[in-house]
Amino acid sequence: MSPTAGTIQYNEKKLDAYDPILLRRHVRLALQAAPMIKGSVFENLALPRTLRGRKLTEDEANHLLEMVSLPHSFLHKKVQKLSGGQRQKLSIARTLVDKPDVLLLDEITSALDPFAVQEIEQLIQSMKAEGMTIVWITHNLEQATRIGDYMWLLRAGELIESGPIHLLETSENEAVQQFMRGELL
Repeated sequence: MSPTAGTIQYNEKKLDAYDPILLRRHVRLALQAAPMIKGSVFENLALPRTLRGRKLTEDEANHLLEMVSLPHSFLHKKVQKLSGGQRQKLSIARTLVDKPDVLLLDEITSALDPFAVQEIEQLIQSMKAEGMTIVWITHNLEQATRIGDYMWLLRAGELIESGPIHLLETSENEAVQQFMRGELL
């Protein structure tokens, strides 16, 4: 669905003013259902560079695997042999290939076990500390309050509340209070 109102800006410029190809060099997306190309873990990690006629070294690929707590032995493994959680970690690693300025994450830990969730949250926190802007879509309230600094609460595509994350606990908005009580929005 295309937006019908509002604007989204990056570096004080509306998104539609950017060439989409150039914008993708600064903004990366990791989805809940991590799409993969057929082939090896290395080929999937190298994809962002391959598409631009550049190469990814094995050392760089191994560093990316380390960042998401996947062993180096996975580098030449076929992606079809990976579990859902391992594919999710690979998807996150692939978004980091060229160190984007903005990382968009859509339910990226939903397929992971609690230990892997903790590892990914620590990775995201460290990237945030290094100055990367991260927009994380999650239905996990505990995760949102653990990781988030700022929140937007949406219901049926409509903005209900936005502001510092602590607003979730202090809002006088009835819809936010219902959400906090675990009632359906």
